[in-house]
Amino acid sequence: MPSCGLCGCALDAGTRVAELILDEQGVPALAESTFSDGRDGTIAYFCAEHVHAIDVIRSLIPTPAEIQAKVRGYLFQELDILAYALEMECAEALAAGREGDAERAQQTRLGVRLAQRLVGGVPAPEISDRLNRWRDAYLAKFPA
Repeated sequence: MPSCGLCGCALDAGTRVAELILDEQGVPALAESTFSDGRDGTIAYFCAEHVHAIDVIRSLIPTPAEIQAKVRGYLFQELDILAYALEMECAEALAAGREGDAERAQQTRLGVRLAQRLVGGVPAPEISDRLNRWRDAYLAKFPA
């Protein structure tokens, strides 16, 4: 017989409970309901005594927006590290007199900065300046 995930009391059919379930996207969610033995997809039940804990438990479950922000932050940081590495390689190449290698590293860095701008939504002046400079000429190629 299922029991409350907090206090361990037995749950009978028809008892008011809170269910911890996975929603359509596979994200944990809480829902108040009446206990029924055959429900699929429930991870845990909480008895009526603990239904008030729903808000506390909800606060522990990240929202999709929070997950997306964390992933974007991680990607932005990784791209930032890569841009920094390319900047350092460019400086090393210039110090060694390898201007061609320095130019290639700098051009690659610009591509990384564009990706960083798209992922993080933060300004990248070296990219934005180029886009703004050529935007009108590009758009003029296409009829309205």
